[in-house]
Amino acid sequence: MASKGWGDINQAGQWAIAPQFSAAGSFSEGLGAVKRDGKSGFIHETGKLGI
Repeated sequence: MASKGWGDINQAGQWAIAPQFSAAGSFSEGLGAVKRDGKSGFIHETGKLGI
C-alpha cells in the first residue's frame, strides 16, 4: 500500500500518526511542524492537530 504523505512512526516501527501531511518536520518539545491542504500548523506527539 502506498503512503499518502508524511506521518510519524514510533520506536516499535508502527504508525503513531497516520500519513496525511504533504510536509512534516521533526518534533521539538512535543510539537512537530506539518502542512496539509495548503495550510501549515503544528501537531502534538499524540496526533492532535494544534496551531
